[in-house]
Amino acid sequence: MDTLYTNEKCMDNFNDSATFFQLRIGMWIDGEFSWIEMSEKEYHIQNCVQYKSFAFQDEHKSCLIDGHRISLENLNNRSKEIKLYVQYEQTKPLAKLAYYRPKDHLLSYHIEEGLVFINGKIDEKGIKQYTVTSADQINEERHLWGNIRKGALKHQPLASRNIVSAFTLESFLLPYEYTSADIWNIKAINEENGVSANRKLIKNRLEFSFER
Repeated sequence: MDTLYTNEKCMDNFNDSATFFQLRIGMWIDGEFSWIEMSEKEYHIQNCVQYKSFAFQDEHKSCLIDGHRISLENLNNRSKEIKLYVQYEQTKPLAKLAYYRPKDHLLSYHIEEGLVFINGKIDEKGIKQYTVTSADQINEERHLWGNIRKGALKHQPLASRNIVSAFTLESFLLPYEYTSADIWNIKAINEENGVSANRKLIKNRLEFSFER
């Protein structure tokens, strides 16, 4: 396990603005989309996939890390194509710019205190689709799908002011098969620390105590 330590001034600033985003999660299964109630820790989706969520939080080299581990199980005797839809909405206009970073395969927000990196993985695979846009572009259903039936996001790599972002983690579950996904955001005082923490998360080199 990596040694954890805290830059107190940085952490205080981040804690003062801890509610950067409202996290919303949905599930696309075989052409149909449903929002997941984040207050629910365990339930069935469309009578075929069981969802369980565990929260984690930690500090790593002047970073604050918040995330969820999501367990998915196909309860059906038919294979299921699934897309975990993850959306972040700003609760106040802190970020001036947000964009997708192809080199690191993550979403990056620039805020006054530093940076926020958003990422995730499923079956050891990262972000499949992404979009970064203005809240003005959200439709009445409050999501950023361009074509729900096909499970296709509107593609936009960059936005400024009143930003909303979304990405998908995608998998194919055989009958009664199980998998898990992790999603996280990293609040960092500089790029080096944030990217380092992100790489360790991708490689499962940070340990967390999960809140059930």
